[in-house]
Formats: sequence, structure tokens, C-alpha cells
Amino acid sequence: MKRIYLALAVYSTVFFLVAAGLGLELHAGAGDTVRDWHVRGGLFAAMFLVFVHSTVFIHLLGTGLGAKRAIEEHGLPEDAKADLYRFKMRAFPPCMASMLAVIATAVLGGAALSGHATAHLVSACVALAINLAAFPIAVRQLGENEALLRRLEAMVHAKARPTVEEKSGP
Repeated sequence: MKRIYLALAVYSTVFFLVAAGLGLELHAGAGDTVRDWHVRGGLFAAMFLVFVHSTVFIHLLGTGLGAKRAIEEHGLPEDAKADLYRFKMRAFPPCMASMLAVIATAVLGGAALSGHATAHLVSACVALAINLAAFPIAVRQLGENEALLRRLEAMVHAKARPTVEEKSGP
């Protein structure tokens, strides 16, 4: 998941920057065609960014539930539950801030069409900065989550393997 998310983060940043570039061109006096492409590109980039950050929520919640169930069913160490919670609490705030900043930028884009582009421009800069800060945090938490899942999986497999005494019988 870490590599997939990293690729999606790169794509979403490129989409954001393309939309921003069209916006700057529009601000410099480009015509209706650039405006139309900026609106379409900006909305696409906003939806894509929200999707990308939502995948972090869904992945961490889903794997966390599965891991908690495995911990309970197989009697694995309970401290892993605290790790799962820590991963979520480190990733969720920056991802949520990112999504809110992107949504605010898209909403302010409507005001920009009526001639008040400054708030939209400032919001876009803030959204870009928050996204660039959030991506490495989420990637790190996804990587740590994946490592924990692998450790838990190894513990389950180790418990499932019969020992030499169990194989030979009485």
C-alpha cells in the first residue's frame, strides 16, 4: 500500500500543479479556454486529492480492524493495538487537513470566477503546502503499519506450525 499511495501522491501533486499553472496563466490574463480548463483541472485535482487521502483512512481502519481481530483470536501481544492506534492518529490529522484545505480551495474557486481570486490563490498555496507535508507522514505511517502487519502474520504462522513433539505424537 505504501508504494501505491506514494505513486498516487505524486500523481495528485502533478495534477494540482497543472491546475495551479493554468490558474496562474488565467490570472495573467488568459482567455475563456484556459479558465474552462483550469476549472475542470482544479475540480479533478481536488477530487483526486480527496480520494488519495481517503484511501489512507480506509486502509488504516480496515487493516486495524483485521489486525485487532487476529490479536484477539490468536492471543498475540496486545501492545500491537497501541501501535495501530498510533499509526491512525499520526496519519489522520494531516490527511484531514489536506482534504479540508483542498475543498476550501475548490469552493473559493467559485468566488475567484466572480473576480475575487486572492483568497483562492492563497488557499491553493496553503493547500499545496499542507499536501506536501502530509504525504510523507502518511507514507511513513503506512510503512510502519505494513511492517506491523507482517510481524503479526509471522506470529500467527509460527503459532500454527506444529512443533516436533506434536508431529511425532506420544
